[in-house]
Amino acid sequence: MDPQTLHFYTRQASDYARRADRDEVTDLQAVLRQWLPSRCRVLELGGGSGRDAAWLQTQGYQVTYSDGCEAMVKQAVAQHGGLQGRALTAEVPLPSSHPLLGRRFDAVVAIALILHLDDGALAQTLAQLVALLVPAGRLILTSCVGAGRCAGVQTAARRDEDGRLMCLRQPDDVSHLACRYGLQQCSVSWQHDGRGRDRLWYTLVFER
Repeated sequence: MDPQTLHFYTRQASDYARRADRDEVTDLQAVLRQWLPSRCRVLELGGGSGRDAAWLQTQGYQVTYSDGCEAMVKQAVAQHGGLQGRALTAEVPLPSSHPLLGRRFDAVVAIALILHLDDGALAQTLAQLVALLVPAGRLILTSCVGAGRCAGVQTAARRDEDGRLMCLRQPDDVSHLACRYGLQQCSVSWQHDGRGRDRLWYTLVFER
């Protein structure tokens, strides 16, 4: 992942995680509930505050939480004790020696992670995610396009005021790339920003 983006999350882990846990995510949870097989094995990449992994645990899923920032992993476990023993640091694209690459999951969830990946890192990560999924496994990705569904027709890579890399892609662009790696799109849905910001989010669901 982009070093400057990781540096931000390392410095701001505590404050960011506390804010993220207050986000309104009812729409996102409805999508997860609809597309994740009941009580399946779920890997969350880029799990941030642990909010979504902890919620998935309450729904009966067997969750492995991960984030590329070690400080964020520690903060997530501190805020959500149920993640203890099920949390690890995993910066994407994963290094070839990472233990996750030897495991298989029924589903992989990445909420906003691809927003911080440039085109090369996204391609490498998608190839790895396919390998992590069992046959017919599900991949759920979210990202945003800015102010309005039609904003950012071209992929726009920029840095925000905090120095984080922000790659704004249309869902069709992500879908076309995912299909190259053998994933089939099942669904795309749109959600408003959980903090009331002028952004529109989308959730893509794929099947291996």
